[in-house]
Amino acid sequence: MLTLDRKQLADHIKASVSVVDVVNRYVKLSKSGNNHKGLCPFHNEATPSFLVSEDKGIYKCFGCGEGGDAISFLSKMEGISYSEALVRLADHAGVDQKMLQHMQGSKAHYSFEKEFALLKFAQGFYQYYLLNTAEGKIACDYLAGRGITKEIIEQFNIGLAPRDGNLLIKALASNGHSFEVAKHAGLIGQNENGDYYGRFRSRIMFGVTNEQGNVVGFSGRIYLSDDPTEAKYVNSPESNVFQKSRLIYHLHEAKKTARVTGKIVMFEGFLDVIAAHKAGVSEAVATMGTALTGEHVNVLSRHVREVILAFDGDKAGLAATAKAIPLLLASGLQVSIVLIPDGLDPDDYVKQKGVDAFRQLIKNPLGAIDFQYEYLKQGLLLETTDGKLEFERRLIAFGNGLPDRSLGQALLRKLKDELYVKQQRNWNAHEKQQEGLYRRPTYHQSTMITPRLEVMSGEVKAEKELIYYMLLDRQVFEWVLVQIGTAFNIDVYRKIVQAIEAYYFENKVMNQTEFLNQLDPQMMRVTQDIIYELKNRPQRWSHEMIMELIDKVQKGALKLAHAGKKELFYEASHEQQLAMMGELTAGLVH
Repeated sequence: MLTLDRKQLADHIKASVSVVDVVNRYVKLSKSGNNHKGLCPFHNEATPSFLVSEDKGIYKCFGCGEGGDAISFLSKMEGISYSEALVRLADHAGVDQKMLQHMQGSKAHYSFEKEFALLKFAQGFYQYYLLNTAEGKIACDYLAGRGITKEIIEQFNIGLAPRDGNLLIKALASNGHSFEVAKHAGLIGQNENGDYYGRFRSRIMFGVTNEQGNVVGFSGRIYLSDDPTEAKYVNSPESNVFQKSRLIYHLHEAKKTARVTGKIVMFEGFLDVIAAHKAGVSEAVATMGTALTGEHVNVLSRHVREVILAFDGDKAGLAATAKAIPLLLASGLQVSIVLIPDGLDPDDYVKQKGVDAFRQLIKNPLGAIDFQYEYLKQGLLLETTDGKLEFERRLIAFGNGLPDRSLGQALLRKLKDELYVKQQRNWNAHEKQQEGLYRRPTYHQSTMITPRLEVMSGEVKAEKELIYYMLLDRQVFEWVLVQIGTAFNIDVYRKIVQAIEAYYFENKVMNQTEFLNQLDPQMMRVTQDIIYELKNRPQRWSHEMIMELIDKVQKGALKLAHAGKKELFYEASHEQQLAMMGELTAGLVH
């Protein structure tokens, strides 16, 4: 075994470990023919579309598209690297542990084992001191005044650093922990005389874990002093295991809920996270007292598709929100904003307004683009030409940094629409003052109706033809899957393609009657219409013909993006989508 390379080790683990057993730890599976079926852990669904094949050693969700093997499943569920997942599964595959230390990604785990063990001991020490001493009683009373109970103290790894820093030194020595390791972990310091001392004193301690749940450091909060010159929070110093630019408080616990909801709610402070958790927002996390970084965003994007920012409602919080939005959007994440009224932080808002009011804020966030539009207006006089030009310059600069150019174009259209409305309002006011004079007729946009088009767009026709040929031949389906997956523009067509993918997952060839009987009534009707409409098409096809149809589908997506109609299009009915795509083809949407 010591001679195996990384790929051979992965193959050995996949051959030795049951993918069903691995998935079953997280998902309740039931037998379904040759496979197992369950509710997907990566998105919300009421009807199981998540299949696990023991024979093939893979899993696949036909709702959200997630798929892979036992190693990649564990990696996604735990938010760890592929190499770390290899290490986790190695025991089950009978792999020699010595060999794992030579694997990429596992060295760090082994080299930091002593730090992790020592920091976990320190967490236990701080929590015991909080709950079982006279000094701890004072801190517990302070926490109770902030709404933090004993249950929350235990759940969120809260403790107390004693006034006497030597108590931790004695506890470490009594339990055989190395002072050098404690020093490298940022837990203790050493003075000029060589004497060790505890870095934290008289502070309420919040244990911080990494994505894997290892304790990597602490953040200590003052609770007795009112000295404004004293830092409210002091974090562990930067070390090999504690790096603020990468750490996200409470992520290890929050990701369990986030896997299902597909979103994370990000706050600025630890107490905000606890308040949110008490309000039922269990996918709540916070940065470590630092601005959101690209590394934070990379971590978040491994776990969720959407991030809701709920920073403080003061000037600094709004500025932090504005800085975070471009970073998140650039990674492809959906972003929305919770605006805390009256300049309050979330913890204070819960205390003043109650849990229900807070939940309503979280349920009704503002779109990131709308927030940024209003934020970039600040300090400008839009009644002046200079103000308008500066606002437009800010919008263009922001839009140029976004991955989807249509978002920047939407901001500029919003500006033009707003200016038009103001101009129209001013004109109407002017008209009222000019009674008896020549009045210009007013035209409302609602009366400017685009003629109904009977033309069927080339893009829509291409999607129909691809479905027709996928139902005839599995090879066409496989080509389409490689080129564009299930990313069809028409919503119902996309669902049909996902159903085709699910059918081919369990069957080598297509039985159209059997396939149709598995569809819901609307999808069955649309599929039957496609088959009937194209029944006279030749069943023979070529690779060039299929690639040309795929190209048309991709061009349809581009037209939607350039026309800025994406959101309206995806929310429209099937009939409205056909009409809009027809307008795009005819060049009537500008």
